[in-house]
Amino acid sequence: GNMLGVLHSLGYTRGLLNSLRFSERRRLRSLVKFAHIGLCPPELRDKALSDGTSALPLLKRLQIYASVVYVDLLAILLPVLMLLGPFLFLVEFLRWWVGVLWTFGG
Repeated sequence: GNMLGVLHSLGYTRGLLNSLRFSERRRLRSLVKFAHIGLCPPELRDKALSDGTSALPLLKRLQIYASVVYVDLLAILLPVLMLLGPFLFLVEFLRWWVGVLWTFGG
């Protein structure tokens, strides 16, 4: 029940941000960044929220940067995977069909 409520509110948030022209990529980058900040100890978290991420230790800033780069990399890979999807499905189907034929001696 609680998880359904969270997903429902994320849908509302997504709709509001889209109407403000806040792209999906920017939304995911922000989500990743503030998730990292939320995992910090309270004193670091408060400092990062008031002074920005430059107040965080170098390792934490690098982790945030790596996560943002990962979001960007996925944004690039998704269209490629969408183009390859039908071909990958066909290859797996053909592998299955060859296995069926092999099993029955055809």
